[in-house]
Amino acid sequence: EPSTFCRAPAVHAAIGARRYARARALLRQHVGYDNLAEWRERDGASDDDDNVRTAALSSADFNSLPYGRHDCDSMPSLFKSLVSTALPMLDAHWGAPSFIVVTGDSSAHIQPVANDTHTAVATVSDALRQYYGPGRVVHAVGNNDLFPNYHAVCYSDDYAAYARAWSDVVPAASRPQFLKSGSYSYVVANGGVRVLSLNTVLYVAGGAETDDDPCGQLAWLRAE
Repeated sequence: EPSTFCRAPAVHAAIGARRYARARALLRQHVGYDNLAEWRERDGASDDDDNVRTAALSSADFNSLPYGRHDCDSMPSLFKSLVSTALPMLDAHWGAPSFIVVTGDSSAHIQPVANDTHTAVATVSDALRQYYGPGRVVHAVGNNDLFPNYHAVCYSDDYAAYARAWSDVVPAASRPQFLKSGSYSYVVANGGVRVLSLNTVLYVAGGAETDDDPCGQLAWLRAE
């Protein structure tokens, strides 16, 4: 099936000589496509080169791979297969969970544009909602869910995208804070647990927000 998860003309991932050899073995074993010759031809890299960069596969090649491609998101079909298989296993062994917490990073490390990051996150949340039901999957913002990676700022367009994708768990009362900082408060469906989802990427070293309380997030947390 067509995928919007990895549409970059090339994913430039520098890897060392040892990782290069391992990547070659893994590509052949699990991905079913050996594109190392393309790597060498494109960048003039040798097996001992410490700065090997991956060359792009065509969309047709990428979509034919059952497990996706190194440095890209999993294929949608692979992810949906995982989710649909996990649900009956959970029910059989432990019973249906009251709620599920997804701790972020639903998107790949490297995405070419913000829309691809948002599409990946929405695809994951839509699949989880489909199989586990609305209001049962609580999400947190991860560094890979931001574009660019780790770029957490107040009133990011990323938060607006996820307010739509996670509308079943971001209540109206928390929406202003979520749009401001990517954090929210949600009472799970059975009413027994309040979940506070905190965007801690705001505190990453060297981050864009340098206030002691970026986006007023700690003040909000104390009020909650």
